[in-house]
Amino acid sequence: MKVLSRIFNNAIDDGRISRNPCLRLKWHAAPKNRPWATPDQVLQLASHIRHWGYQVTVTAAAYTGMRFGELAALQRCNVDEECRWVYVDPEIGALKDLGGHAVLGPPKTAAGTGPSAFPRFSPHSCG
Repeated sequence: MKVLSRIFNNAIDDGRISRNPCLRLKWHAAPKNRPWATPDQVLQLASHIRHWGYQVTVTAAAYTGMRFGELAALQRCNVDEECRWVYVDPEIGALKDLGGHAVLGPPKTAAGTGPSAFPRFSPHSCG
């Protein structure tokens, strides 16, 4: 609705229409009912991926909510196995494309930085 209203505002500015028909509409965005995978579903999905590195990436994404660039920038020093957390650096915690070159930079939002905890997995739970 916001995009449509902006389009109509541009049309007014261009003299194509006289008023924005979106102005008086009463609308509310529908609540986002995003599906959540259960822990078993996450591990089942990961077990169908052949390469173990991608299995880890899928599992980490599911449990931390990190974006792809944040996952791609992770290094061994970002992981504490004993405490079971992964740390995203606020300055260089995301891999980004800059003119066709991969560079490290800050994550998209500050919410994407800091530590994220992982649950304890049993040895047989990961395919």
